[in-house]
Amino acid sequence: MALKNYMSQLIVVICSCLLATASSLNFSFPAVFNFGDSNSDTGGLAAGVAFPVGPPNGQTYFHEPSGRFCDGRVVIDFLKDYFKQGLYMLDVGQNDLDGAFNSKTEDQVMAFIPTILSQFEAGIQRLYNEGARNFWIHNTGPLGCIARIIATFGTDSSKLDQVGCVRSHNSAANNFNLRLHDLCTNFQDQFPDVNVTYVDIFSVKLDLIANYSQYVVVL
Repeated sequence: MALKNYMSQLIVVICSCLLATASSLNFSFPAVFNFGDSNSDTGGLAAGVAFPVGPPNGQTYFHEPSGRFCDGRVVIDFLKDYFKQGLYMLDVGQNDLDGAFNSKTEDQVMAFIPTILSQFEAGIQRLYNEGARNFWIHNTGPLGCIARIIATFGTDSSKLDQVGCVRSHNSAANNFNLRLHDLCTNFQDQFPDVNVTYVDIFSVKLDLIANYSQYVVVL
């Protein structure tokens, strides 16, 4: 029951994002190019290292293994129903910051953020040079609220914030997102023929975590 309610809330959030940007975007893209992670595509591992994915994966929608660690369609399949004309979706930051914290201090991670974003900017510049004009860019979520992060870095309660998340990781995520937002704004200004939509995933997820009782989510 809790999972069902959570999925309902997630669908509402996604639809709200779509409706909020409907007035400024032309939803007529011929394809969706999703540069994301496990939030939007559960088949990356199988494609990257030829990992075998057998039953029951794919049983609900495809009725056979589909190369995805799920029973059917994922978020990207539903979003493509709205975007029919070449939208480039990019989800950036979480894995970069997560990995950095394994070998760096908080200050070192903060200093590393410009390097991450410089590489990201070079990537979208290359996509632009190849003809991409429509970008849907997710910021990174509240990294410090991931259960694994809390178990690893949050054993000392003084390192947790008022929500119970690891303060250092969320601070880095906030810093990253502020810089990413500036990058998106500057990219839009630099190329007037580009449509850049910046999606604030951090705030959406943090609200679900901090106010879970309002959404009837049992954690």
